[in-house]
Amino acid sequence: MACGAHTLLYVALLSMLPGLEGRYAILLSGECPAALLSAYLSSTTVGILVYLTLDHVVSLLERLSPRLYRLYLRVEKRLAARLRGARGLAALAAFVAAPLPGSGVWSGAIAAKLLGLDWRRAAAGIAVGNLLAILVVHVAKTLGFRLLGF
Repeated sequence: MACGAHTLLYVALLSMLPGLEGRYAILLSGECPAALLSAYLSSTTVGILVYLTLDHVVSLLERLSPRLYRLYLRVEKRLAARLRGARGLAALAAFVAAPLPGSGVWSGAIAAKLLGLDWRRAAAGIAVGNLLAILVVHVAKTLGFRLLGF
């Protein structure tokens, strides 16, 4: 994939999706170094926006879709169990960076609320964790391709 505007937009849009996020969107970016920045900025921005709007969205879900609200409560309960005993910025960054199902910027925003972090600390934890996640996947991708001879 060439490193044009369409590639950057493609990576940015994929980076905004829950579950896919920046760390996996860069796998589809080819040899485009600018895609790393595109993935990082778009997924970090989404994570921070999710944190800032979460309370409003949850109250709207409760009124409009009890089924989705119950799903959110289950996700919140699972996250609370994972975060038991965790405190602060480092815990949030590690949670966001962990390459595990159910971690990432979207779940990190919910985790930041559960940890009681203010928006500045939440934004910092999401940004640092997302940067680590993207760099780890990029290094693994690059080394993997070199070892396989691509």
